[in-house]
Amino acid sequence: MNEVQHGFGEVVLLRASSQRKIHELALVLKAMSIEYAIRQEGPSTWAILVLEADFARALDEVQRYDQENRGWPPRHEEVFRKSDWVTSVGVFVAVLVVMHVASSRGAFGFDWYRLGAADGEAMRAGEWWRAITALTLHSGISHLLGNLVFGSFFAWVVTQTLGAGLGWAAIVLAGSLGFALEALVRGDFASIGASTGVFAALGVQVAHQWRLRRVYRGVAWKRWAPVLAGLVLLGYLGISDPKETPDWMAREVARIDVLGHAAGFITGCVVGWCLGAGPRGVQVSPRVQALLGGLALAAIAGAWCVALM
Repeated sequence: MNEVQHGFGEVVLLRASSQRKIHELALVLKAMSIEYAIRQEGPSTWAILVLEADFARALDEVQRYDQENRGWPPRHEEVFRKSDWVTSVGVFVAVLVVMHVASSRGAFGFDWYRLGAADGEAMRAGEWWRAITALTLHSGISHLLGNLVFGSFFAWVVTQTLGAGLGWAAIVLAGSLGFALEALVRGDFASIGASTGVFAALGVQVAHQWRLRRVYRGVAWKRWAPVLAGLVLLGYLGISDPKETPDWMAREVARIDVLGHAAGFITGCVVGWCLGAGPRGVQVSPRVQALLGGLALAAIAGAWCVALM
């Protein structure tokens, strides 16, 4: 806003190089029934003039308008935080493959499945570590490959959104809470597989992005799109009825731990919602990202140490 030039009739309220800005403020004056005139003073200079008697009120109105609309529309924030492929997916693949080789071959003489499966009764009796160790066990190559494919995709998306360390800490936490919730609800069950963690990752991403879309108050589809997409994927990948599937698929579908998938999705949504707190969600430094990633791996290693003792 430039220095005002006073006169006996009309006075210059302000000058600007943007014609759009001039017309925007002219609408403010018009809404307040303040007479004005627009004058072009040069190739790229425009001015608004008002009556001298209206000058004080007009100046107050445009200043209040500028203050109330400062920072609007909100600046678009980058959705993805860059995270390299190794930290976002490579470690995940390596951990699952190593654990499958060790468990399927009974490495070191341990029955990894008996000691690490998510057993509802054992977990209720206090064997909490099973909620974590079960995420790393698989019944066969097909089971492993399925979780590697879908898990790699969802893990990449989450870690690009939250950062590698925070993303993996969120997935491990939400996945283990998913098995814990299943034990609380069902009690008598036994389950293994990273799929509960995969659906937990889906829940984390859906809830986190939905909460951060608060700026789209007037555009409902932008707010609900992540939720609907997550529910569609949950239904497509994790909920099926053997009676409604082809015979060759019925046996595999019957083995799906539907409640475990749903529980993982629910706990993932809770964790993702919490991480979406604040205008931009939870933000952590690169050093904290590294610390959280280490803690996620330490949680898995620690749980297995307790299980094998």
